[in-house]
Amino acid sequence: MKKLQLLLLFIAMILIIVIAVHLLRPPLSMKNVWYEPHFHGTVVRIHDDYIIVQVRQGEEVREISEYIHVSRNVTLTDSTSRPGDRVAVYFDGNITPGDPPHADVVYAIIVTQPARLPRFGAVIEEVFDTSILVRVDNTTLTQESGVVARNLPERLRIPIDNIEWMDWDGEFFVDDWITVYFNGRLDRETEPPELESVHNIWLRLRQ
Repeated sequence: MKKLQLLLLFIAMILIIVIAVHLLRPPLSMKNVWYEPHFHGTVVRIHDDYIIVQVRQGEEVREISEYIHVSRNVTLTDSTSRPGDRVAVYFDGNITPGDPPHADVVYAIIVTQPARLPRFGAVIEEVFDTSILVRVDNTTLTQESGVVARNLPERLRIPIDNIEWMDWDGEFFVDDWITVYFNGRLDRETEPPELESVHNIWLRLRQ
């Protein structure tokens, strides 16, 4: 009888711990989705309710299949817009059999590198509440950037309060090296000139 009571007490304690962990866990949001299972790849086909993603080389999921059928019935956000977008897929970690295999419980599909958007490298010189001041590295301007990107001024102000995606969950610091993907619009009336719409910022190097 005593052993049975100890066993029941042990089971009750385990249940209490499991329930407490579940209750204390913050609700899933864009601030903590980074900790969920995920993989990176390139969108090769888009449909109303799913996309086909070619998984990036070196990803663990690619050991299952090069291509994954990803549900667009997402919990948080789906920013996919066109084939060629490079995306990060955050999901529950389960891949179900299929041709191709499926990721059915998806939290977020985030475009990390849009197809053919202008981009350039820069070093952060100053950090403000709603913007950063950067020094442009002209050697990193992409060929597909167009006339606007190839003629960027040496110093730019970049608004940071409406960036669609960043590849890290953190703050900006002076001397950070970053890659900026933007939508080709530049306000040259301000001093220094300001990018009007920024899609994505990658942290390349932190001193």
